[in-house]
This record gives sequence, C-alpha cells and structure tokens, in this order.
Amino acid sequence: MHTAFYANVDADDLLRHVWGGPGARLRQLDKPLPLDRSPDFLLVCGEEVLGRLWDDEDESDFPWNICLFEPGPAFGQARALFERLQRAIEAGRYDEAREAGGEIEHRDIRVVLVDMPATPDLAMGLQIAGRWAWFRNRPRSMRG
Repeated sequence: MHTAFYANVDADDLLRHVWGGPGARLRQLDKPLPLDRSPDFLLVCGEEVLGRLWDDEDESDFPWNICLFEPGPAFGQARALFERLQRAIEAGRYDEAREAGGEIEHRDIRVVLVDMPATPDLAMGLQIAGRWAWFRNRPRSMRG
C-alpha cells in the first residue's frame, strides 16, 4: 500500500489541491463517452473493476488528468465515498474531505492502466463526480 495522500496534507493544502481543481467547471460539461476507442484507465478495488476512464485531452489541464468516467456494476460500493468527498469539499469541511479521501485509499480503490492492471495506483487526489473523474499523477516515488 502506498503512502496515503490525504493523511499527509493540512486543510490549507487540501484546499489548494482540491478546491482549486476542475470539479465545478466539469459538472457544467456534458460529453458523450468516447466509445469509439478503448478506455485509458480502469478504476479498481483490489482485483475488481469498478469503472472505466477515458483521458479527455481537450479538458485536461496540467497538473490535472481529466477523464470521462463510466461506472461499472461494482461501483456502487464506492459511489457513496466519492459523493461524500465531493459534498465535504463543496461545503468547505476539509477534515471530512481528508477522511473520505483516506477511506478511498484505505479500501485500495485506485486508477491503473487498462493494459497493465497490476500497476500501482497512478492517481493522487482522485475525485469522481457524475461522468467526470480527475486526478493528479502520483509521483513514481509514491507508487506501490
């Protein structure tokens, strides 16, 4: 298990990292899934696939990777955690957001490459809201 991201940041750092992210802008966009190509990433919990993610190069904005997200049937077990994270962020309850983010990592919910599902978690600060998912790339030193 990697070093937990959310456990090592204070509320001000979380505010800059997450609140300044693309979430509010993305919720206003409605794009279809690019089903004409394979997904770039999988959202997994252990070995179970929770969903598929397509990198959206038109929307991605360094340092954020922005993806269109398609939940699978098993995503139900994680949906409440991501919704809790978003509600806490939007309400400015950063201790609760840090808790929810830590629970996501504790449950081993991670983003991996489609063609290499055994890779360590690629995402740092993963958030999912509706059809959108966004994260920062986890530095290699923090993977695995």
